[in-house]
Amino acid sequence: MLVLAPTRELAQQVAEAFTRYGAHLPGLRVLAVYGGQGFGEQLKALRRGTQVVVGTPGRIMDHMRRSTLDLSGLSALVLDEADEMLRMGFIDDVEWILSESPPTRQLALFSATMPDVIQAHRAKASERSAGSVDQGAHHHC
Repeated sequence: MLVLAPTRELAQQVAEAFTRYGAHLPGLRVLAVYGGQGFGEQLKALRRGTQVVVGTPGRIMDHMRRSTLDLSGLSALVLDEADEMLRMGFIDDVEWILSESPPTRQLALFSATMPDVIQAHRAKASERSAGSVDQGAHHHC
């Protein structure tokens, strides 16, 4: 599972929550990746294997471009605070990551609001995965 978060603080919080909730799951490894953190330590953790990667779009793209993060077996991609990522200008990064992920992966968008641009992006993402069932979770507060 890959979770994209707009800030390092949110990436850390989400990774901590996964670790806490998965404490009784044997072998569950969660890794937060974001800029300002040592790339070498992230690389070591990725090489050991991880089931959940939580990160900012820029650092996720760094790892993908260096072939240190392989999404070929990705089953679920989560955009946390999707509206905030778009507001902060991450749309191109998010679209690139989505385009490099398997079309069979589940996509979940979580957002405090659901602006028209997210609705349009959701529809576009669903069209690209024609033939698969859209089981994405959608959260509106």
